[in-house]
Amino acid sequence: MGIQFIFFAPSFRLRFLGFLDALGIPATTQEQQPEGYVVEIPDDLTDEVYDRIEHEYNTIVEAQITMANHADENAFQVLGVTLSGEHGDERLIRIEGPLGRRLSQHFTPEEIHELVSLIIHSYTTPQSGPLCLPEA
Repeated sequence: MGIQFIFFAPSFRLRFLGFLDALGIPATTQEQQPEGYVVEIPDDLTDEVYDRIEHEYNTIVEAQITMANHADENAFQVLGVTLSGEHGDERLIRIEGPLGRRLSQHFTPEEIHELVSLIIHSYTTPQSGPLCLPEA
């Protein structure tokens, strides 16, 4: 077993692998969903070499944190509602950002599904006339 490092974005993993390659250190990579990528190196390195690797890894971790803090907080938040069409085909309806978050805080998944289904049904089979009259 070697020493393992985890990365949440491919670009940071590649940066680390490039650093290891420049030092002539072999490494293996495994994708770990949903966490990210694990890079493993031999555990028989000298303290000096390991200290350099640890310093680079800590620098990369700080960059990952900075990137996550500067990213739009809504960019990675999405609510998905799967609906079946008239012909049995399924579609994923995406509700992104704060609206999806608010819906999931105030409604059950079943209620959200029913709401989205009613909206789509109303859109695809419009009714004319005032809202105060029942549908025909």
